[in-house]
Amino acid sequence: MKYHDVSKPLSQMSGDYQFKEPPQMLVSAQDFLARILRNIIDFLRQFRIELPDVANTKSVGDIMQVLIISSMVVVIVFVLFTLYKRLNDLQRQAQLAKVGLATGLEILDSKAWKIKAREHADNLDWREACRAVYMSSLYLMDENGILKFVATRTNYEYYYALSSFKKLRQPFRDLVNIVEGIWFGNDTATKREYENCLEGLTEIENEIALKLKEKGADV
Repeated sequence: MKYHDVSKPLSQMSGDYQFKEPPQMLVSAQDFLARILRNIIDFLRQFRIELPDVANTKSVGDIMQVLIISSMVVVIVFVLFTLYKRLNDLQRQAQLAKVGLATGLEILDSKAWKIKAREHADNLDWREACRAVYMSSLYLMDENGILKFVATRTNYEYYYALSSFKKLRQPFRDLVNIVEGIWFGNDTATKREYENCLEGLTEIENEIALKLKEKGADV
C-alpha cells in the first residue's frame, strides 16, 4: 500500500493559519469566574459536598458561559435603568426650568432682593439666599435698561438676550449655573455657593456701573 507524503501540505496549512486572541476583558472575566468557582467548590468540599461533573471541562465551560451571560445581563439592565433615571431627571429639570425661578415671588427692587439674600444667609437658608441674589441680578439689569425683567422668561432666553452685553453674559451664566444646580439639580446649597453667587452679582454690578459711567461720559 502506497502512502502519500502530506507533511508539505500540512506545513503550508499551518503557516497560513492565524490564531486570533480572544478579548482580554473576556479572558480576565473567565479567569475571575473560574477562581470564584474553585473557591465555591473548595468551600463545599469542606462539608463533604461534591458537585457533579465539576471536573468535566465541558461542564465547567457551560457554567462559565452562564455566569458570563448572567453578568452581562445584569450590567445591561443596570445601565438601562441608570439611563432611564437620568433621562427622567433631565426631563423634570427642563420642565422646572420652563416655569422659571422668578414666578410667584415678591416684586422687589434689586437692593431689596440683596437685603433679602443677606437675611436668608443669616438664617443659614443658603438655597433661598442664592435665589434672592439671582433675583437681584435680574432686577438690577432691568432697572438700568440692560434687560427687561419678565417673570416667565427662561434663563436661556435671558442669556441670549444679553448678546449685546458680552461682558455680562459670563458672570450671569455662572450665577445661573449655581442656582439651577441647587434648585433643579442635585447640588447642595452651602455658604460657598452663596458666596460664589455674590461674586457673580458683584461682577454684574461693576460691569453695569462701568457702562453707565461710559454712557455718562459720552453725553
